[in-house]
Amino acid sequence: RDSLTFNSGSATLLPRAKIVLRELAEVLKEDVRGVRVQGHTDNVPIASTSDYRSNWHLGAARAVSVVLFINENSRLLPGSFEASSFGEYRPVATNETPGGRRQNRRVEIYVQYRDAETGLLESLNVPADTIGVAER
Repeated sequence: RDSLTFNSGSATLLPRAKIVLRELAEVLKEDVRGVRVQGHTDNVPIASTSDYRSNWHLGAARAVSVVLFINENSRLLPGSFEASSFGEYRPVATNETPGGRRQNRRVEIYVQYRDAETGLLESLNVPADTIGVAER
């Protein structure tokens, strides 16, 4: 199946991913304290012709692409966002099969809410595949 978020070796968001991320951005309100986006890759080495020196770089670029898009489409302040990369080092599936590698090429989005009554923070883990943003 084709990717929903990125083409292989790319950090450019595909049109279908933008639709889902725009919907997510619209529901992020002032009760959101922070949004963390983590980029992940499979363990296939980046080709020497790539724009990215390593899978760490590619994962980070994917996370930044998602952060920039959500920031541009929400009312949250830019300081509310964080982007990071785990490269190939936190797989959720085997890298021995094409299907497993597709599952490992993903972004994960974590939203942290501020409780209106207590001011305490409450975290909501929004795995990208839950909202249809994972690369499959």
